Amino acid sequence: MGVSRSGIYRYRITVSNDGNASALDFTVKDYVSSNAFVLYASDQGLVQNNTVTWSVDTLQAGESVTFVVELKKVARADVVNKAEVCDYEETGESQDPDSASCSMGWD
Repeated sequence: MGVSRSGIYRYRITVSNDGNASALDFTVKDYVSSNAFVLYASDQGLVQNNTVTWSVDTLQAGESVTFVVELKKVARADVVNKAEVCDYEETGESQDPDSASCSMGWD
């Protein structure tokens, strides 16, 4: 994670389809701790209650997609950031771990 002197954190969230079939209609959610404020979410990420949600229509087998989120620390505590891949919004269930993986990095 890249941190500037102003306390801005920039995360890259990469979701890969490690399976042998397309992953269809799923969401990626990034849960940000309450001691940070979301400044920016790439690719039309929807920000609600410190959770960023991206919708993905199709991710072909072997492909990956990367999202970026920038946070500003607003309290003297560690910033906790957790991302997950979920089924389509109607169920909110976690995807089969054999078909998708999620990793988080920073700039």
